[in-house]
Amino acid sequence: METFYTAQEVADLLKIKKTTVYDLIKKNRLPSSKVGKQIRISKSDLDAYLKQSSDGTAAASGSGQDGSGASVQPLPMAEAADNILRTRDYLQHNNGLIVGGQDELISIFCAYFQLEPDSLPVIQHSLNFYDSLYSLYFEKVHMAFVPVPGGFRDNPLHYMVPGISLASVQVAEITYGMYVKKGNPFRIDNAAQLISSGARVMRGEKGSACRIILDQCLKDAGFDPEQIKICSRENISALAAAAAVDSGQADVAVGSRSVLGRFPDLEFIPLQKADLKLVFHSRFLEHPAYQSMIYVIQSDIFKRRLMQMDGYEVKNTGCVEQL
Repeated sequence: METFYTAQEVADLLKIKKTTVYDLIKKNRLPSSKVGKQIRISKSDLDAYLKQSSDGTAAASGSGQDGSGASVQPLPMAEAADNILRTRDYLQHNNGLIVGGQDELISIFCAYFQLEPDSLPVIQHSLNFYDSLYSLYFEKVHMAFVPVPGGFRDNPLHYMVPGISLASVQVAEITYGMYVKKGNPFRIDNAAQLISSGARVMRGEKGSACRIILDQCLKDAGFDPEQIKICSRENISALAAAAAVDSGQADVAVGSRSVLGRFPDLEFIPLQKADLKLVFHSRFLEHPAYQSMIYVIQSDIFKRRLMQMDGYEVKNTGCVEQL
């Protein structure tokens, strides 16, 4: 059965902006189809485009728009930071919210939240575990979706956001593990076996939950994480991790179970569970918009939606805690 991606998923896989994907579609460089009002790109069309790009007839980043082969330059760091600050200032002065986090569940939450009468506009910044809490500490975001791995002996929120009274809402329990090809050719059952298997491992970026979990599992088994055979690139999302194994760029990668359904040729080896929490300053706990967020997470319709998705458990969903 053919696999289809959204424009955002293609952007994540190619590590480009979603607007670049739309530009490629508009210029007939990347075939697409519509399901209702939604654009979908098939895996076979994406693979064909990438093959064409590698042959020099196009560029995966949308470069060479004039046919000259000139590449699009990345946005300078200072300008990128300035854009983020402008976004933050706009939302802060226009009653909007900025949320940090990477899990695909966030977009589903935002969709339900926008239906509430006390909701506010929301912009999501795709920040990993560490960066989300860092941004919350320096008030660059209003809230953060952070997966707290079960392997921590103490609650890391106390140490990473010190001196600040926080509130958290349990969103779901997520299972993290290793993606491998069907049949598990390297016969890997746990993280420690990565050392002797010789498998090429694509690690997550530093600060991401999947990187933290993998490194901690290796350390608990008495190994230095640097002993594994590491791919030169790091993944920035669970979707990118699974795609790397599916395409043969890596033999093993770590991510959440939730994306596995999109890759029928992969198997999943569980490593550890993590509590996905919505964290924010407790002084906002009684604010109508934040109360609406809690209401959404505690609602039966949201829990039912999670139960329909593989990899999420809702046993403690909606539990509120002040830290």
